[in-house]
Amino acid sequence: MQAGSTGLGKTVLVMQLAQESEMTRLPPTSAPEGALVLYCKTIEPVTWNIWVSVESEEIPALLAQLLKPRLLWYVIKSLIAAPARLLRNRVAGAA
Repeated sequence: MQAGSTGLGKTVLVMQLAQESEMTRLPPTSAPEGALVLYCKTIEPVTWNIWVSVESEEIPALLAQLLKPRLLWYVIKSLIAAPARLLRNRVAGAA
């Protein structure tokens, strides 16, 4: 995943989703009680541990974004391509 920010200028953060248990150090702040929390680790150009919360009143807007036809098509194509990509990587690794 990648993220940009007006505060970072042209810098792009490269990150990956993580489990809370994988976080070596959590931010000194905490998510609101009862919120859905996603944990991320940035890997370029800095190493940060980040949490992102989604609160119940934000769920409709989140679903509206996730159910856009373009995004659904992207997810379907990615799911179909993933097994083929894994197979190619295994074959390339065995050679």
